[in-house]
Amino acid sequence: QDWSADPNSPLSWRFQKKIAGSGALGDIGTHVVDFARYLVGEITDVNAMTKTWIPERPIQTGGIDKLGTVKGGSNDVPKAAVDVDDEVITMVKFENGAMGTIEATRNAWGRNNFLTFEIHGEKGSLYFNYERRDELQVCFADDPSDAKGFRTVYTGPATPYGEGLWPIP
Repeated sequence: QDWSADPNSPLSWRFQKKIAGSGALGDIGTHVVDFARYLVGEITDVNAMTKTWIPERPIQTGGIDKLGTVKGGSNDVPKAAVDVDDEVITMVKFENGAMGTIEATRNAWGRNNFLTFEIHGEKGSLYFNYERRDELQVCFADDPSDAKGFRTVYTGPATPYGEGLWPIP
């Protein structure tokens, strides 16, 4: 996501460990871990790095977290330390032997809710991007060589869990 990429975004509760517990890891990474566990299985091994890119932010004057839509103003406003991560990069191993990577950041300009996954297997590959949540990209290993590549499958109410993405009566 990009809502905290601007260093003038205020120091909301999301940037304070005593309130939030963690940064991008807990705020966004948990959703990606949910994806991974649902699609691939339990994670057995983890190797990760975290980084705080913006070490201080303007002190928030209001009580509402506006996810980067309120700016702290000029450089001379009072600031306080950020003590959570802005980004996490992780390598994981799953119980079934599969391996993967998980990345989460709130400092990626141009990304709104870019929760994605790619799965590569013996019979093909899948790609999903939540910003285009009505589309699933699929590629099959046994496609003829002159037609190999990703194709788009459009989701809707008739697809599994489609009513969750299409809440239309």
